[in-house]
Amino acid sequence: MSGNPQTLKFIKTVGTGAFGAVYLAEMNSGQGFLRRVAVKFILANNPESQKFLDRLRDEALLLGLIQDNEIIQVLSLVKIDNLDAILMEYVEGIDLAKAFKVTPRLSPRAIAELGTACAGALSRIHEAKHPKTNMLLDVIHRDIKPANIMLTKSGHIKICDFGVARARGEWKKAYTNPKDVLGTLEYMDPHYLISGKISPAADVYALGLCLLEALTRKQYGHPKFRQDEHEEHLNEMLKDIPTELKSIRVLLKKILHWSPTTRPNAAQCARLLSQISYEMPGESLRIWASANIPRLLKNKKPVKDAIGLLNRTVPIAYGESTPQQAMAEDTDTDIPMVTVSEPVPVKTQPKPRRNTSGEKDRSFRMGVFFGIFIGLCGYILTLIILLQE
Repeated sequence: MSGNPQTLKFIKTVGTGAFGAVYLAEMNSGQGFLRRVAVKFILANNPESQKFLDRLRDEALLLGLIQDNEIIQVLSLVKIDNLDAILMEYVEGIDLAKAFKVTPRLSPRAIAELGTACAGALSRIHEAKHPKTNMLLDVIHRDIKPANIMLTKSGHIKICDFGVARARGEWKKAYTNPKDVLGTLEYMDPHYLISGKISPAADVYALGLCLLEALTRKQYGHPKFRQDEHEEHLNEMLKDIPTELKSIRVLLKKILHWSPTTRPNAAQCARLLSQISYEMPGESLRIWASANIPRLLKNKKPVKDAIGLLNRTVPIAYGESTPQQAMAEDTDTDIPMVTVSEPVPVKTQPKPRRNTSGEKDRSFRMGVFFGIFIGLCGYILTLIILLQE
């Protein structure tokens, strides 16, 4: 085998924000194999960098456990120029937040197909099992929104950003109180906000809002905390969906029902949206994507190089453990529920101290007793001998 190190050549900045940056890079295996990857960094100059680094690591390990074609894939945890990062598959596409705003608009058929694909992926996320123990991972994304769903130029979707996902697992660093409410406010289930209790129905609700936004080109806004206000606002928005699209309007009303237990689950949503898509007018999602996304990518404005890596080729240093190694190490069958979020100090109970002073007292008393007993036996034996004489 070749001793050449694996390297990354940074081609362009894909995105940047207050806490991180994402690059497109060409990975060289050291043996001549080349692959384009996305490299996601956490910026170290932010006071909350450690929290987001923990989330980054947990996201990588979780995605290593739930491999799926419609979920962004994680390749490895690495260090680049002493910065922590994860290598991810590079998705050539745009997020739905952009897709919903551009012209020409997504057709009702394309939106129904989009919903079918997203609901199917959510169903597999919710039902995912640990590859080693076969136990349910109980994954809930908690931050489904248009910006976290990518649409490729071939018309496929990729669900991204599992940084605040809830899941089971002993491999996490970023522990938090299970009562913490996390997500993006505009897409959050009001029941979750009121009660603090999360279920897969919250992801279904968020997807319903995404589809409603795509059909109406309006945002629902902040969640309502009373059922009557929620229903009134929802009905007003549903009126903007044309009457000829009655079937999808009726389904969205069920998906966005006030009560989580009344909503269809993700698998049911996928089946119902698939049935509806055949009667929806307009071009397919694949045709729209192949015609429009290459143009949108070409016109995308360049993003600032936040770390100074563009056009550099740097070696890869692998981090503490890869998702596959963590999967092999995570062998507990009794796995507690935790959240992938902010770290909380873990209190450990001190080992009980032995009462050594009491033990010494007991040993001393036993020694005295045996000494007196042996002395008394000797005295009696002496008396018997004297009397016999």
